[in-house]
Amino acid sequence: MAAPFRSYADRTLTEVLTDLTEDAELRAALSSHYGDYSLAPGRTSFGIHAMLIRH
Repeated sequence: MAAPFRSYADRTLTEVLTDLTEDAELRAALSSHYGDYSLAPGRTSFGIHAMLIRH
């Protein structure tokens, strides 16, 4: 389980979501918590976002 996470963890939230879906509204909904850590989705780490959401 750790290896798949590591492959995403060093990418930005925008990069990962763009790879996963073409639906802009879905990407916006999935990244809506970015304000919790004050970085835009294009600058925030997907790993940090995933851990925050799972918390």
